[in-house]
Amino acid sequence: MTLTALRRIVAILCVLSIAGMIVSNINNNDAASTVFGFVGAVAIVCLMVGNALKFGDNQGGAQDALAAELEARVQELVASGADEAQVRGVVRRAVRLGRGDAVHPD
Repeated sequence: MTLTALRRIVAILCVLSIAGMIVSNINNNDAASTVFGFVGAVAIVCLMVGNALKFGDNQGGAQDALAAELEARVQELVASGADEAQVRGVVRRAVRLGRGDAVHPD
């Protein structure tokens, strides 16, 4: 299941939960209102877990293509006379920055 599909399902469940809480409150059914509230809350927790687990997704090979392009550019820089260790060090730091990791001086 994709994250987009999960988002749509959670949105539908939340809308239905809110409608169910309103209708059950109008009918003075507190138990049903509570159940609808829990259904919405559980759906939102599932969405949060789905977002947390999505980090490792390869996005259909897009990351592999980007990695190949980056490697080709590194090879071009090295071929034009740049120091390979320095270029790769800059790439490592850029990756850490993109991930949100703490970037310490090497």
